[in-house]
Amino acid sequence: MVTKMEYMIDKVENLKSLGLISFDKHGCKTYMPYEGKVAAVLDKLKAAFQKSDLERDKELFLYANRLLIGIIDYALQRKANLLETKQEAENFCLEAFRGNYEAAKRMIENMKFSQNLLKSEVKENEDNISWSSFDPEILRKLIRKLGREVNYDFVVLDGHDSYRPGFMVADSIGSKTYAIRNAQDSGRDSTPRLLVDEEAYIRENFYDKNILIFGEDVSTGRAISSLSSLVERVSRPKNIVTASSIFIPGSSLEIRLDYYGEEKNRFR
Repeated sequence: MVTKMEYMIDKVENLKSLGLISFDKHGCKTYMPYEGKVAAVLDKLKAAFQKSDLERDKELFLYANRLLIGIIDYALQRKANLLETKQEAENFCLEAFRGNYEAAKRMIENMKFSQNLLKSEVKENEDNISWSSFDPEILRKLIRKLGREVNYDFVVLDGHDSYRPGFMVADSIGSKTYAIRNAQDSGRDSTPRLLVDEEAYIRENFYDKNILIFGEDVSTGRAISSLSSLVERVSRPKNIVTASSIFIPGSSLEIRLDYYGEEKNRFR
């Protein structure tokens, strides 16, 4: 019997083994940079379900998080109340990464977007460290360390580059996700940025829950520390655990990182 656990990790690992995607510098330059409209991302995702299994898996892996990025950035820029749309996109991503393709297809086809949102920009920058953190081999190491003793209610995703690996982690441990923009490393944000009405949602839904704060890579820990502090202040969860795919030593760490997949200071 094929289980859904670690479904997208298995799929991406298969793409990697076939040479259809790689997680080195070449792969980063080929697959990660993106600029386009939300409408173009939406078209890519809808079309993915009509393609062969390999092409479908590749397109979903590359484009699902970009839909979420576009919605969040637009909502923050316009101060628009798009919390429900953001949550629909996030649920779509999680269903797609869990291999629930029929449900994901229905969700993406039923989502409603304003013309202004469809025309808004989506941008994903090239970042070799972040791209390395999506490698299934590293994510499996992290998941083994997390174990099954704690049932995490939410995996809180620390910034845009954490969404793609974060969905794979959440799939593997059977958790919900909650994506937040926190672009401190790029200098675009000084603190985590919440959408309209998002603080109230976090207060209500995270209270007395087990929360995993996930970042794709951690060096100083500044970003993941500030996100952990925000969640603690707003919601008073039962427990907060921090984790990342990659830990990069050499800087003074602002928070004790509970788990990481791999320690690296060189990137191919």
